[in-house]
Amino acid sequence: MAVAHATLFARLGRLFDHFASVKAYKNTLDTEIADTVTNYSGADLDMLGLLLQNNESRKSDANGVAGDLQAAAVKTLIDTVDDNYSIPRRNVYEALSELVRQMLADSQTVEGSTVSVGSTSAGGSNVGNGTLVFSEMAPVLDRAKNRPGNLNVQTIKSETITARCIDDSTSRTIPEGGERFRVYGQRSEDRFHEDWPQGSGSAIIVSASSPRVNGGRGPGKNILHNGDFEEFTTNLPDHWTLATGTAGTHVFAAGAGATQSNALKIVGDGSTNPKLTQTLRTTAGSLGQLNTDKPYTISFLAKYATAAPTATLRVSVTSDGSTVYNAGTVNRAMQGTVTSAAMTTSYVLYSFKCFTPLALAKNSVVVIDFSTNVANTSEVYIDDLVISQMHSMGPGLGSVQVLPGVTSYRAGDEFTAAITNNYEGALQLEFDRFFDSQRHDIALPGDVGGGETILDSLIS
Repeated sequence: MAVAHATLFARLGRLFDHFASVKAYKNTLDTEIADTVTNYSGADLDMLGLLLQNNESRKSDANGVAGDLQAAAVKTLIDTVDDNYSIPRRNVYEALSELVRQMLADSQTVEGSTVSVGSTSAGGSNVGNGTLVFSEMAPVLDRAKNRPGNLNVQTIKSETITARCIDDSTSRTIPEGGERFRVYGQRSEDRFHEDWPQGSGSAIIVSASSPRVNGGRGPGKNILHNGDFEEFTTNLPDHWTLATGTAGTHVFAAGAGATQSNALKIVGDGSTNPKLTQTLRTTAGSLGQLNTDKPYTISFLAKYATAAPTATLRVSVTSDGSTVYNAGTVNRAMQGTVTSAAMTTSYVLYSFKCFTPLALAKNSVVVIDFSTNVANTSEVYIDDLVISQMHSMGPGLGSVQVLPGVTSYRAGDEFTAAITNNYEGALQLEFDRFFDSQRHDIALPGDVGGGETILDSLIS
């Protein structure tokens, strides 16, 4: 039996609106007290007596009402879902999981919220010149293995994310390019506090994604082997295959790298599009492995010497050497591209966020090539290529990655990025407030195109 969506959301909407009135009452108390005090001189303030003394306790009384409303909402959710579909355990997680499943089966959606990521700002005294990347993209499957169809993680909080280097290579156990950072959001508040939902209270420790790591799999670990292009045999980088072009004609060991002693040099002749590949989960390529339905970064250092390539440099993760995973989907396509015009004669760090699909080939193939033939006499240098899974900031939050640049980080280096959730989906927001959707890592199916079937106007 399907969940009675109209009944459930109408009842919850009424409880949500009831809380809005309680919240407004608390705010009104402060405003009214402030206005009243202006009519009394300092010597006469004692006339207000208990009115001033008891203001905070009266607000606490309202907090009690908010707790009662939450208890009513939780019982309404669990009982309604359980009455229509017997859930295995009578708790919020099981009720939310089943509600989402039933909404998808009945093609029901609420209004979704949009999350935007501001540009990353580096600290003014930074030594290292890498960057911080934040991903707001939602996985296809939620924690309960439903497919809510949300583009963004709906329960991300509006806040400034800070990444501060806490250990650098002056420590005996920290390698260059693998410096440790504390990445944290702003202070969280109780879900019924007037300042909620600003701040996640999340804090994690991560290491910069080092190009010197080979064959990784987990968050922050480079899946490639010889992604720093230090090892060559007869001008061909070890663990890489030259699918198009000739080693010693189109591909060379550069002899001087951005951060170490070598790099990959690609030379154009006007009639060849050099293409290098590396197959994952193989000893000849890399033992590194992708994880399904996860956010990743692709990053590398690149420059050209004298002449621009007049072609777009591409680094892709493919199923077969040509079919790019999630091709054509913004922020999900597993490809990083740098146009000829965007390239300079000095090494620049280029970084891209992407997402793995639910289905992966047994042996995925990483590809380095260009959009067309490389211009005659053009020399393109590529170094420190890293493809790695991002670190989760916590359930129902986004993901982060710290990427190294040409110059190594030092303790105290810092990055910040402003994350904004427009909270346009009022029902989505109130579900997070009343049922802690973020902690459960479950959000309602949300439609950001105006086609939602369950309207926010039910909060009335």
